[in-house]
Amino acid sequence: MPHAAHRVVNSYQVVVANVPAGSHGPREPGQFLCAANADGLVVNIKVLGRHPVLGVVSLFAHHMALLGPHPARWYSLPILRPVRIG
Repeated sequence: MPHAAHRVVNSYQVVVANVPAGSHGPREPGQFLCAANADGLVVNIKVLGRHPVLGVVSLFAHHMALLGPHPARWYSLPILRPVRIG
């Protein structure tokens, strides 16, 4: 049975779930994050494996730049540099 928790990450409401191996699908344990309304976008992140390098909360909080659904507003949020994961 997955264990889910509601959290606030970077001012977004998210649901984080830890799913054990063999629970209705994946053969490896996993972490899942769902942000149903992140600047008008739905964001889902899934990380599988027993020892992930980064967790889903860290990926969402520190390694994503959400620009929003309106391209005309993207200029106000420039991406400064690429992020290397791993």
